[in-house]
Amino acid sequence: MKIFIVPGYHLPNDLFLDEIYKKYFNYVCLEIKKVCDNREDILVVLSGGNIDMDEPFDRILSVEMKEPFLVIADTYDLKCKVLTEVRSLSSIENLIYSKEIIDNIEG
Repeated sequence: MKIFIVPGYHLPNDLFLDEIYKKYFNYVCLEIKKVCDNREDILVVLSGGNIDMDEPFDRILSVEMKEPFLVIADTYDLKCKVLTEVRSLSSIENLIYSKEIIDNIEG
């Protein structure tokens, strides 16, 4: 299994409309396609916690990222399992908490 951690970096009002995230997800999918083929198991961990800046402050970045990422991944015919890491508030936490998820899968 090939595993990719995709950290979030900000939470716009509408991730589907955010041009920067569209470019980011396209780049991620292109890089995954470079090193994988659809016969391999692929795991993508979207990473980012509650960094919502607008009331009621309840959106979780990685959860908000999931659907737009899947839409773009589908355009690349990318068959992957996508999990969300919901606790991180910084770059180092993106890695720490994503590793916990990966370790639990690989057991």
